[in-house]
Amino acid sequence: MIALLLLIVIGSTVWVGFDAAQRDFSADGFADSTLQWVIGCLLLWVIWFPAYLARRGRAPLKRDSRL
Repeated sequence: MIALLLLIVIGSTVWVGFDAAQRDFSADGFADSTLQWVIGCLLLWVIWFPAYLARRGRAPLKRDSRL
């Protein structure tokens, strides 16, 4: 049971890291960088992960400079 919970926390935190890296959180007062989102998810997953899900829709995708 604990191993499954740990797998869920780590897996969702990895997803948050990849997803947050593609979004612009610079105007967000809660966490404004990918590193803050990842560390928050690892330390306080129960609070931070739902907060990320609620705020990710408001954060625009970063512009692709390669275009």
